[in-house]
Amino acid sequence: MLRLPVVSVMAAAIVAFAPLPSFSQPGTGRLKAIVGDEGGKPVRQAVVVYSRIPVGQRDPRGRFHEAPGQVPISSQASVDAAGAFITPQVPAGNYTLCIKAAGYLTSCNWSGWLTTAISSGQDHDFGRIVLKKAVAVTIRINDPLHLLPRDPNSLGISAGVIDDDHVYHGPDSTDADSNGRTLQVGVPLGRAMQLWLHSIRFRLATGDGAIVNSTGTKIPFRANEGGLPPTFVVNVSGAK
Repeated sequence: MLRLPVVSVMAAAIVAFAPLPSFSQPGTGRLKAIVGDEGGKPVRQAVVVYSRIPVGQRDPRGRFHEAPGQVPISSQASVDAAGAFITPQVPAGNYTLCIKAAGYLTSCNWSGWLTTAISSGQDHDFGRIVLKKAVAVTIRINDPLHLLPRDPNSLGISAGVIDDDHVYHGPDSTDADSNGRTLQVGVPLGRAMQLWLHSIRFRLATGDGAIVNSTGTKIPFRANEGGLPPTFVVNVSGAK
């Protein structure tokens, strides 16, 4: 059974069940950590994306809404030469962190969001955060009929990888051009993976001409150290 990404499941639970801080509280704090690789070396290209979790409340019908009066906090910080980062002062509240770096697995996609609460006048130190090396899988989607949405952030196609625990991982990056899209997903070395393709809007075929069926297609692969990074080609042949 295909499971949703850890990131989306955890984020939904965090928003729904986050403790309720007082918005009148003027206190601030900072988030800090040191980002390194499995060998202990700093990952100098790492970027830390952080945001405050909105506090919610339910209306009489049980529907969830953000509580009024909240100031959105969403930003990012780069690490220094030692792999260390520290955010500016941020308002008290509950925060999530996601760490990404070229050549490494994005933390929120593979190991889950890092979460913490900032109290008045207190910093939170995550200590040493370890990133694991990754290989970039390229998924090239050719669109000769120009059917894909014009919005580069919209695709209409589910294209990503499923790991050996049956968890889906979406693209880390998407580049659009006049002839289609190029997606990249970072995956770990040596693990059995499957490319996942599915669309309810478009007819798709793989680079060797195999039709992507209506329930989706899985293509096994493995990224091995020293081998060429896996590349897949998908062609959009029409609208459904």
